[in-house]
Amino acid sequence: MTSIVLKAAVEDLRLVLPEGRVLRGRVVDGAARPLVGATIEAASPSSDSRKRFQWRTKTDADGRFAWDRAPATEEYAVNAKGFVTRSRVKLNADGTEQTIHLIQSGPPAIRRQGEMRVRVRRRATRPTRSD
Repeated sequence: MTSIVLKAAVEDLRLVLPEGRVLRGRVVDGAARPLVGATIEAASPSSDSRKRFQWRTKTDADGRFAWDRAPATEEYAVNAKGFVTRSRVKLNADGTEQTIHLIQSGPPAIRRQGEMRVRVRRRATRPTRSD
């Protein structure tokens, strides 16, 4: 983060910021299905949780998001309910759609894409007499 401290007259002060670029992305699960309502926001560059800039959005019905004034390259945090948060995803604002895959959270059997392992235990039973 850059800070500016002014101790003089600011009449001739001119700040020039780089022009924003188009950031496009799509958030999907392990089976490439869109995640509706996933949150994408600026990631903190350090452990003190301060952010270089404030920006946040949610994905639409197709799992897509866009921002037309993004920095050229930046790290973002991406999260969705029921999925493991990705706290540092580097995205390039070059106008192309970038896909972000999130892994489902929960028990290990559910984390595997479309596969579930089940252990069946047989309970010992005694034969019953039928007289």
